[in-house]
Amino acid sequence: MLLGLVTYEWKVKKDGLFHHSLLQHRNFALALGCIYVEGHCAFAANYFVPFQLSTLYPSMGFFRVGVCYSVSYFAFTFFALATGLYIWKSKTVHVPTVAGFAVFILFFILAATAKESTPQPNFWGYMVFLGAGLGLLLTTLVVASQLSTPPELIAMASGLVLSVRSFGASTGLVIYQAVFSHGISRNLFPKVAAATIPLGLPEGSLEPLLGALTSGNTGKLEQIPGVTAEIIEAAALVVRNIQACFQLRLGYSGGVHDSCFDW
Repeated sequence: MLLGLVTYEWKVKKDGLFHHSLLQHRNFALALGCIYVEGHCAFAANYFVPFQLSTLYPSMGFFRVGVCYSVSYFAFTFFALATGLYIWKSKTVHVPTVAGFAVFILFFILAATAKESTPQPNFWGYMVFLGAGLGLLLTTLVVASQLSTPPELIAMASGLVLSVRSFGASTGLVIYQAVFSHGISRNLFPKVAAATIPLGLPEGSLEPLLGALTSGNTGKLEQIPGVTAEIIEAAALVVRNIQACFQLRLGYSGGVHDSCFDW
C-alpha cells in the first residue's frame, strides 16, 4: 500500500499529499529523513526506558519510574525554547541538528551500558540528555522543513513532517519488539531451566514458574509444586537479566553478544 501511494503521488497526482513543489529544495527531503530517524529514537526510549528502569531497579515502583522519565519532558521544554532562540539569533539550523543527534547518541550509549550496579540516580541525569535531543531536533527539523517549502504549502509540509515522524516511530517499534520477543523466547526457557532444575525444581513446574514470573503474578509462585524461595530467587534473577540484556544490548545497540548470558 505504501509503495502504491508513493507511485501514485510520484507519477499521477503531483499536487497531492506529497506535493512536488515541497521537494524543490533538498533541505525538505533531508528534514523528512532526519525526522524519521528521530521518531525511531524517541519512541524506542518511550517504550524501552521505563521497562529498563523497572527491570534494573524492581523496588523503584511505577510512580517513581514515571517521575524519572518525566525529567526528559522538563528538559525538552527548556531546550526547545533555547533552540528556538538560537535559531532566531543565528538564522541557521545546522549546529542544533547535529548537536541533537549527538546528544541522542550519548543518551543511548549511557542507557546501553547501564547495569544493575549502575546507581539509580544516574538515570535522572540521563533523562536530561534524552529531553535535550528531543528539544533540539523537533524544533530544528520542523523549522528546516517549513523554511525550505513554498509559503502556501507550509501547513502541508508541517503535517507531512509529523506524519513521517509517526511512521518512523511505528516501524521502529515493530522491529524492536519483534527481535526483542524472539530473543527472550529463545533464551528464557533453557536459561531458567539450567538455573532451577539443579536446585530441585520438577520439570513439570518450569512452565508455570516462568508464566508467573513473566506476567508479574507472584501470588501464584507459592502454589507451584516443588518451588522454594531459593528457586524463585534464582529464576527471577535469570528472567531479570535476560530481559535487561536483550533490552540494553539489542533494543539500543542492535546486537546481542553471547557473553551477555555468561553470568
